[in-house]
Amino acid sequence: MTTPSRPQVPLLSLSSRDHDGVTVVTLRGELDFCGSPALQAYLSDKGQQTQPRSVADLTGLAFVDCACLTVLVRHCQDIRSQGGSFTLAGPHGLVHQILAVTGLLTWFDVHDTVKEAVSRGGTQRSLVVPSISPAGSQASH
Repeated sequence: MTTPSRPQVPLLSLSSRDHDGVTVVTLRGELDFCGSPALQAYLSDKGQQTQPRSVADLTGLAFVDCACLTVLVRHCQDIRSQGGSFTLAGPHGLVHQILAVTGLLTWFDVHDTVKEAVSRGGTQRSLVVPSISPAGSQASH
């Protein structure tokens, strides 16, 4: 009896490009706690060179854990505190579910595609991150 093989997903792939004056950072593969230092370093470096608006392209992201979500939230808060915007584009599958369960799907400015995120611009939102109450319902602090 053979077990079906799972497609190999690279643990972490990061790249960026300029798209109509907006910095688009592409996250691919699986982002877990092992990748959080690399993600933090990459975003910090890009944050110093970035446009006031940036988009995280999540279309190629298969998984993200809480450590990497924390990095994305902090990066977004930093950009927002400087008057810029940080938008997520294309979360699907498990990534979309994780963002929904944590309340971050509504906290971040999220669009279906990079093109949509770039053309619509970012919305200035609260810097306060939602938390999950013990009963599982979302609450803000």
